[in-house]
Amino acid sequence: MLEEMLLMSMREQAAKRIKFHPDTTIIVGANDTGKSSLLKSIYWTFGAQPPDVNEDWKKARVTSLVKFTVDGTRYYILRSENVFGLFDSKQQLIGTYTSVTKQLGPKLAELFDFKITLTNKQGEEIIPPPAYFFLPFYIDQDDSWHENWSSFENLRQLSNWRRPLVEYHTGIRTNEYYTLKAEVDRLQLKIHALEHEREFLTDTWQKVKSEVDAIEAIVDIEMFKKEIEDLMYSLQGLQVNREKFKHDLVQKYNQGLSIQAEIDIVQNALSEVKADKKFASKHENIDCPTCGHTYSNSFAERFSIAQDEYTCADLLVELRNELIALNESIRKSSAEYAKYENEVSDIQAVLNRKKGQLSLQDVIKSEGKRQMKNYLIEKIGVLDLSINNLSLSQKDFVDKQKALKKRDHERKERILEMYRGKMRSYLGELDVNRIGEDSYSAITFNVKESGSDRPRALLAYYYSILDVMREFTSAVFAPVVIDSPNQQDQDGESLIRMLKFIRDRKMNGAQLILGLTDFHDIDYGGSKIELKDKYRLLNKIDFKKIFDEVNPLLDKCLI
Repeated sequence: MLEEMLLMSMREQAAKRIKFHPDTTIIVGANDTGKSSLLKSIYWTFGAQPPDVNEDWKKARVTSLVKFTVDGTRYYILRSENVFGLFDSKQQLIGTYTSVTKQLGPKLAELFDFKITLTNKQGEEIIPPPAYFFLPFYIDQDDSWHENWSSFENLRQLSNWRRPLVEYHTGIRTNEYYTLKAEVDRLQLKIHALEHEREFLTDTWQKVKSEVDAIEAIVDIEMFKKEIEDLMYSLQGLQVNREKFKHDLVQKYNQGLSIQAEIDIVQNALSEVKADKKFASKHENIDCPTCGHTYSNSFAERFSIAQDEYTCADLLVELRNELIALNESIRKSSAEYAKYENEVSDIQAVLNRKKGQLSLQDVIKSEGKRQMKNYLIEKIGVLDLSINNLSLSQKDFVDKQKALKKRDHERKERILEMYRGKMRSYLGELDVNRIGEDSYSAITFNVKESGSDRPRALLAYYYSILDVMREFTSAVFAPVVIDSPNQQDQDGESLIRMLKFIRDRKMNGAQLILGLTDFHDIDYGGSKIELKDKYRLLNKIDFKKIFDEVNPLLDKCLI
């Protein structure tokens, strides 16, 4: 459940506090009052990127803090540009994250009991980022009223995600299924690695065996020299690349020291400004220690000090974000440098070994190869045993998967029956009469109705899926957020039909947040937030209080 969201722009020195009702929150405002920016910011804070974010909103560099609960436990999530912080109920830092897919996503999936895994474009099985969890719960004003399952950007980063995700969210494929699937995939990766190693060792053994069987008495010195020359040529190229990365790392480390020095300067300046502010707040008049004259400590002077504090704080955040980005770049460059360093070491080791072999007798060389052959045979045998044991373990999990599929066949039929029944009923309620049951029989149905019927057909689909999810799934049921249902020139009767449908079909215990341009005299209960100022969602009046509340958490993330 969403409890509260704080939005703050240090660049504009403006902020906004939004408190969500536990049951229903209606956000009402004319166009350009910031309704959609407000709703999009909820998901942006969780690392899910809605489409078409307002350019002026981007320029404001808004920092957001969302207070939410999962199973009665409170958490805080903060986002400043591409840095995320997750906090417990006592505002103690759980973790700081700079990658949504690799860091934040898995942590939120654990929190939301979101256990599905999908394949990315590199063929890797990963936990889907937060956007895939929130998809059924968010109806965005831009894309969601044109096509279902399209509320967020960058969904194509995963291959063939639609069917498995729909089946997961609706309970056709359960957390238990994906837990078993994860075990099968984990074992398959181990088996694949061992098979690759076995293939390499077998190939090596074949080569060594042919040489030992032949036992050539004469060493081809010229061929041996050519091999060394090739290795030397490779070594020179690697050394050049290694030195490039070394030079790059030195420059980046120097840049990091420079940024840190700037951070220290700004921190000291901020401390001095805060001290001045504290002193000024306690004295109405100040005596000059040099001339003895008494000066009035007016509001203008105190306001000037406060402005300095906000400027320093904003610069400090900017420098810390810059340092975080630089440290990430250093980490990547260090990894590349280490790779070249290891490859250089490997080639140097091979060269040393080759040079030493020139002085060995043929018989010793042959004996060494015989020992290598015996070692490879033994190693291949150990790998065969390990692969066999892993395959048996994998088969157990596969058998459990098959048994689960068989057991859940009846469950799947009940889910599909409920979905089709809801679609049939909701299409009728919303006066969409040109979609036959054969069109929407598949739960992955892609709504293609034209004109003003399309938004109503989509609304029927969204609520059919939500009802099925409520009945059959165990993952966290997120708040339902709907932005601007009045799409595709709905006539007055059709729009009222949609709004009353949303009101009447609200599920018990499920939070609803609805963005509208007008109430249309419909009572939704809960609380109402009215946005009245055009082009200005944030205000300067709330900034100081929200800054004092958000900035300590931001410091914990960035230090």
